[in-house]
Amino acid sequence: MKKSLLILVFFLGLNSFSQNNQFKIDNISVDFGWYNFNNKHNDVYDFNGVQGTTHVSNGVGAAFGLEVLFSLRKNLFSVYYHTGAEIGIPFPSLYNFDEISLLYGRRLNIKKGFRVEPFIGVGYFSQKSDTYYVKQGNSLAMPLKLNFIFKTGQHFEMGIKTLYDINQINNYFSAGIAFGYHF
Repeated sequence: MKKSLLILVFFLGLNSFSQNNQFKIDNISVDFGWYNFNNKHNDVYDFNGVQGTTHVSNGVGAAFGLEVLFSLRKNLFSVYYHTGAEIGIPFPSLYNFDEISLLYGRRLNIKKGFRVEPFIGVGYFSQKSDTYYVKQGNSLAMPLKLNFIFKTGQHFEMGIKTLYDINQINNYFSAGIAFGYHF
């Protein structure tokens, strides 16, 4: 409920700002991909009488993202929701995360129909796990995102979105194929 209210207030504020300064919705996109995490942390364990203190957990999972991108001249502002879960075939998934981020970026036109968009921002990261060796919790995050976008038509585009997320719980890398509608 708090997240929904925060997003609503944010969009209403953007709407009032856009009427005065040519701040407009630039595009809306979705992306599908994968993520990889490598979580090293101290954990006391006892395995058949052998005690240890370090545990490394690695994982790969499926990820989904939804982005609304606003532009003001050459500046880009993004509201990005990103979620993912460990692929648990044939077993159930033991790990998942959610993040909502506000990002600032620039559009770099490389060639006609191809552009690169680097972003940096701040986000709210939440991680849940059904296993003792993967940390759970909530944290502020610093997402670093890089989009490689190809314009495929007057309003449609596709590309690759990469994301490296730095937070206090579990840094992760994600990459996926993106499809967008450009206004």
